[in-house]
Amino acid sequence: MSHGRTWELTFFVGAEDIGKNRVECCLAKLAELNPYVVCKQHAGRVDLQFVTTFHTVVMVDQGSVEGLMEMNAVCRQQGTHFIAVESRGVFGYVFVDFGDQFHVVDVDGTEPARHVITDITTSEAAEVTVDEESGQALGLAVGDVVQIDYVEGMAGINGTQHTVLQVTGKHKIVIGDTRDMGQYVRGGYLSGTKKQETMRFKSLGDSIQSPEFVVSDYAQMDRPGQLHVAWLALHRWRSAHGRWPQSYNAAEAEEVVELARSLDLSVPSDVVRALAYTARGSLNPLCCFLGGIAAQEVLKSCSGKFRPIQQWFYFDAVECLPSVSSAVADPKQFTAEGVRYESQIAVLGQQMQETLKNLNYFVVG
Repeated sequence: MSHGRTWELTFFVGAEDIGKNRVECCLAKLAELNPYVVCKQHAGRVDLQFVTTFHTVVMVDQGSVEGLMEMNAVCRQQGTHFIAVESRGVFGYVFVDFGDQFHVVDVDGTEPARHVITDITTSEAAEVTVDEESGQALGLAVGDVVQIDYVEGMAGINGTQHTVLQVTGKHKIVIGDTRDMGQYVRGGYLSGTKKQETMRFKSLGDSIQSPEFVVSDYAQMDRPGQLHVAWLALHRWRSAHGRWPQSYNAAEAEEVVELARSLDLSVPSDVVRALAYTARGSLNPLCCFLGGIAAQEVLKSCSGKFRPIQQWFYFDAVECLPSVSSAVADPKQFTAEGVRYESQIAVLGQQMQETLKNLNYFVVG
């Protein structure tokens, strides 16, 4: 059902929708975004039979790791791609599992380089030379595949692909046998071809034990591993208590810290505490950011274009949080039940909420 938190975090829900079914409120407005996409409401059980009708399943803000693992196992069994995304406080993650064999047909989306040919020898190991005056090196390596087109004289080579056997210079490569293709006269283009890649993903259960990360902040290379443990500890606490820790409750945060220490003693306690302090709330901009990333992964899943996340992407913005000492001293500042910005207040506090409300910006562009 729609409530204050839904109104705050969802663009398609207004004050008039409070108390109504959230999906029903959003469905029509969501469908207007793209007339070529069919949007449907499902009110029944999300079981094996239902899941197998989809190419990709996205689980959003599911607080139970056990539930996520169960759904992930079902998806892997049926060859359905699986994405999980969750946002709590100033923290969030995206997890991707596209199965044991996922074929990427275009790794980076860039157009292959194209070079003007100036000569092709007629021999068993033909040497191809491209225009040196352009100043653009071939940038190829042994094993790369190239395509040759629009050559005059050597008509048999047009539209053919060749594996680079040797790189003899910045503008020269050796390909295969051209003795039966005619004599080179002039012109032609040599183009690189897109490399395809096959990726293997672990199940959620295996990936929890031996995770692979995409780094979001190269100034903090250890951060993804720390956040991985912090999230596991938070979910274990929720599983035991049936709820998220109270905002800036020092005692409950320490319990989450102890759970994290039981998993990894090296994890900084301040990171775990910050996650526990703010887990009851969410911020609209962070939800938009993580939702956008998850949506991009759906497109990769369906198209095979661009390399997907392998397999965890963690993000945090602890710099946005208020002073921890003052917040813990007055946790009531982070409680405002039944108001529109309840979730934001749970993270940033009433004082910051008032500051944000009083801001007046004129945005151009």
